[in-house]
Parts: sequence; structure tokens; C-alpha cells
Amino acid sequence: MTASETATPENKPIVNVKEFKFSLVYASKFDETKAFYEKYFGFTEEFDMPDSNLGPQAFGTIGDVRMWIGGGFTQSSLTETSSRSGVMFGVDSVQKLFDELKKDSVTIHQDELVEMQPGVFWLVFEDPSGNIVEVLGGK
Repeated sequence: MTASETATPENKPIVNVKEFKFSLVYASKFDETKAFYEKYFGFTEEFDMPDSNLGPQAFGTIGDVRMWIGGGFTQSSLTETSSRSGVMFGVDSVQKLFDELKKDSVTIHQDELVEMQPGVFWLVFEDPSGNIVEVLGGK
């Protein structure tokens, strides 16, 4: 049974979301941002896309997650409490990623991993274009 079939008139949605299509990454530093997702998450470009009116773009995957990276965008100013959209990846080892990010001087928003529940850790950091990226997974 779908959410719309169980919804009451007060909370019935206008449309039904049928699936997650893909993650969007708006990049002010396209080459560096694409290389970041390749190095840390294994982004694989599926096909060449023509440059948009703003700049280069790539479409591919990270595991089963489809992702578009588009260049030519302006970096936003973010703080810990800024309203934002983000992406969260489930990973096998948050500690391993944390250590590599620190070694590479990536901006990390925490001094240490946060244990959300026993054996499940959370980490927040930025890609080269200043986008917030979050991971959740085992230590």
C-alpha cells in the first residue's frame, strides 16, 4: 500500500514520489570536485555530456547511486547551521575515510566521529566546491 493510499485528506501529497533519481552536485570547482568524488567514493563517469551553458558536466555512479556533477556554479557560504541540501552515503568504514580526509586537509566539520547508535558512525565534511557531504556507516 502506498503513502497516498493511506494518507488522510490533511496530509495527502500533491504527487507521489516513485523513486530516487540521482544526486546533484553543483560545483564551483568542477575538475577538483569530480576528482574528489572519484578518489573518495569511486565516482565512475557513465557517459560524456556536452558542456551546459554554465560549464562542464558529468553523469555517472557511485556504487548504486546515480550522480550528476555540474560546473560553473558559485560557491555558497555555509555555516554549521545553514539551511542546505546535502548528500549522505552509506560507507563501510567512516574512520578510514576520516583519516584520509584529515591527511588530505579536507574541511571536516567534526573533530571526531559521532557514534549515532552502537557501531554506526556519522561524519560531515565538504567537497572542494563547499558542498556538504555526510557519511554513515561502521567504524
